[in-house]
Amino acid sequence: MHPSMYDVVWASQAFSGVECDAILHKFVASQFKPGVLMQQDVPDESARKSSVRFVPFNDDDRWIFDRLRDVAILVNQRFNFDLKGFDEGFQLARYAEGEFYHWHADLGADVSALRKLSLVAQLTDPADYAGGDLEFFPSPVIAPRERGTVIVFPSYMPHRVLPVTHGLRNSLASWIVGEKPFR
Repeated sequence: MHPSMYDVVWASQAFSGVECDAILHKFVASQFKPGVLMQQDVPDESARKSSVRFVPFNDDDRWIFDRLRDVAILVNQRFNFDLKGFDEGFQLARYAEGEFYHWHADLGADVSALRKLSLVAQLTDPADYAGGDLEFFPSPVIAPRERGTVIVFPSYMPHRVLPVTHGLRNSLASWIVGEKPFR
């Protein structure tokens, strides 16, 4: 738990290196698309430049969702949010050299309005890339880079991914929703 104005929590080794490899290998040949901002169809490369692939909730990947759920249940003992579960699946994101995602929050006007907790799993060994830090406002708080770590934070919390300066950063993002939006 990071003692800042907002809480950023992480679970080290939530996924093993073998499990990170399994996730990456399963989707390495998948069709990735340019990352877009919520409610937009066309990429805005001044705000976000990355490649993404969305994976809906499915039985083949249930173990990934189960692991994320278990981490969220533990973390939610601190937040005490009214949670329902996954509505969107997860997003795999790739950041190559020069790619980034400027300040944003994970809330929006559609299904994302119900997001309560955001979860980001670090899938790449930190020795394989430079830059690409996940940073939170206002402290700033820098999330740990260790492979297999899952970072959890309230979906209203501003965050960004700094530009990757060398290598390739892979992450997995998912969101736990509630029945009602925050008030």
